[in-house]
Amino acid sequence: MSDKNFLKGAAVLGAAGLIVKIIGAIYRIPLTNLIGTEGIGYYQPAYQVYNLLLVISLAGFPTAIARLVSEKISLDNFKGAQQVFKLAMTTLITLAAVSSFFVYIFADQIALFIGYPGTSYSLVALTPALFFVPIMAVYRGYFQGMQNMVPTAMSQIVEQLFRFVVGLSLAYFFVNESLPKAAGGASFGASAGGIAGFILIFFIYIKNKKRIDEKISASKKNKEESKKRVLKRLFQIAIPITIGASIVPLMGLIDAKLVSMRLLAIGYSEIEATDLYGQLSGTAQTFINFPQVFSIAIAMSLVPTITESFTKGENKMLNMTANLGMRTALLIGLPSAIGLFVLAEPI
Repeated sequence: MSDKNFLKGAAVLGAAGLIVKIIGAIYRIPLTNLIGTEGIGYYQPAYQVYNLLLVISLAGFPTAIARLVSEKISLDNFKGAQQVFKLAMTTLITLAAVSSFFVYIFADQIALFIGYPGTSYSLVALTPALFFVPIMAVYRGYFQGMQNMVPTAMSQIVEQLFRFVVGLSLAYFFVNESLPKAAGGASFGASAGGIAGFILIFFIYIKNKKRIDEKISASKKNKEESKKRVLKRLFQIAIPITIGASIVPLMGLIDAKLVSMRLLAIGYSEIEATDLYGQLSGTAQTFINFPQVFSIAIAMSLVPTITESFTKGENKMLNMTANLGMRTALLIGLPSAIGLFVLAEPI
């Protein structure tokens, strides 16, 4: 993949990520107006648990899949790439099923443990997302390994649109019953989005299946490794990424627990503590995370490009691509950080 194609892939993912973040930022405004900061205080802790479990069952796998698929394709081994896809799918279906079942069964206990009993509705509402989002991520990693970023971008946008529409609709429907139920309705938006995104990318895969099969048949270098070796390589790549990616959601979960504990300890009621946490974790975090859209897009586009160069021994191209990625990330990230610092008060 040339630098031009790398930037094209990063631009596609960056544009999709920007659209997703804009929809997410807009979503927070009517949602906060509808359920208030107390409702957000029930909604947000569930997402901290969801994000942590999603990272544990998912984080490194899309990157690992993209890397191994790209490696196989660069060697004209399309059958090997399909083997990686199938084994990753089986593995993540298993992990996703265990994760979603665990949260569904122990939602009340988890909610009590983190200090927000009313968040159990949101936890249960997120269990379908815990199942479908990892499966969708396998398809995303597969297409990224083929250096096709469009399916990932399309599924991200559809996922967020369904989250917006379904989440707000259900929050509005349940708001007169109770705020915990309204927060649960809003949380189900993520599950609806995950299911919609999965359906879209599944049909994109089916549409491309004939072409993929033709490439497998035409290739003269098709070779499958042992399942044990492929799984070992997947986990060798995925586990370090998962450990690193777990830090942020783990700290978010610890923050949620500590905020609740300390506010209750100094005399605030449970409802007041939930309200204050909703103020802390509301709109501000959305703006802080905004610039990450582009760095994530660059990183996702870099993986198959660098893997191809490394596999072919093209060290000069590898270094050029890595340096281009770093420069692009700095050109976006540094002004964003300065802008947020300078304009924090008016924002």
